[in-house]
Amino acid sequence: MVRRLADSIQMTAGRAGHSLVAARAVLAEADGDPKAALLLFEEAAKRWADYGYVFGRGLALLGSARCLLALERRTDATPVLHEARDIFAALEAAPVLAEVDALLGDQPVAARAAK
Repeated sequence: MVRRLADSIQMTAGRAGHSLVAARAVLAEADGDPKAALLLFEEAAKRWADYGYVFGRGLALLGSARCLLALERRTDATPVLHEARDIFAALEAAPVLAEVDALLGDQPVAARAAK
C-alpha cells in the first residue's frame, strides 16, 4: 500500500518532491534493492543539500552508506558515514549518531551517544 501511494505521487519539486525521493529510497532499501536505493539516497542527499535541510541530507547520506555496505563497498561507505556523522554531531542528534558510529564499528562511542 505504501509503495502504491509513493509510486502514484507525481510531485518532483520542492520539499514534497525531495521527501518523495527520500521515501522511495527507504522503500527500495526495505525491498532489498540496495542498488536502486543507493541511487535514490544519493539524489535525496543532493536535493536536501540544495534545499538547505541539513538533517534530511544527513539521513540520506546515512541511507547511502547503508546501501554501500550492503553492496560490500565499505571503502566507499566510510567517507559517506564520516560526512553523515559530522552532520549529526553538529546537530547533537544522538540516536542517528549512534547508528553511524555502530556502522563505523565504534561501539563504545555508539553506546555513549545513546545515553
